[in-house]
Amino acid sequence: MVARVPVSLVGKSYESIVGNEILSRTGEFVREILSPGSCAVVTDSNVGPLYAPAVARSLQGAGFTPIVITVPAGEGSKSLAIAEEICDRVAVMKSSKLVFDGPMSELRERIPETDGHLESLYLALTKD
Repeated sequence: MVARVPVSLVGKSYESIVGNEILSRTGEFVREILSPGSCAVVTDSNVGPLYAPAVARSLQGAGFTPIVITVPAGEGSKSLAIAEEICDRVAVMKSSKLVFDGPMSELRERIPETDGHLESLYLALTKD
């Protein structure tokens, strides 16, 4: 059984899908909102070995070409430094407005006065 639960927050809402055996249906759910193509499954070293293979198989079955990216488990991996390692394109928003969309190399060229790390580039783009 699968249930779709609406989640309403101030300024944002989304749907959460809960149920048994839903990892094997991930591709089906993703295909409802995205066209098949290349995609990434970003996981950590604890969760990935348990669930990433099922998610990747489901995405492949739905026509996607997934790659699995595994980062170290723990709070230290929830950082812009890790995001910089796994992303080749970045979008930066400020006050709901897109202020940059492009590759990291272009962002570094645009703001050469920083140390070139995503965090300092983000801060430079979003300062008042």
